[in-house]
Amino acid sequence: MNMPLPSFHFLSSNNKESSIFLEKLRGRSCTCDESKAPKSGSLNWVIFLTFDDGVEWAFRSPRYDTCTFSDETASKILVSEASTLRYLETHCQIPVPKVY
Repeated sequence: MNMPLPSFHFLSSNNKESSIFLEKLRGRSCTCDESKAPKSGSLNWVIFLTFDDGVEWAFRSPRYDTCTFSDETASKILVSEASTLRYLETHCQIPVPKVY
């Protein structure tokens, strides 16, 4: 059975745009050091945010400027990575990041 993939979209690596998106996602205000450029690898970029209650998040998103995968393939990769982290959290004693 082919399950539909959760919806996702590419965010630009603009810290302000990402902060607004994540504030809506968590329902709390957050800050991001806009003097620091996002960190990036071959396929993804990441920014680090601090919410008003002290909770810190690392937000990672696919790079749209260099991604050679289709949106469907990129979505499958994200779903696989999130599923792996959730599995490890449930079945292992090692610390893993919480996936939202």
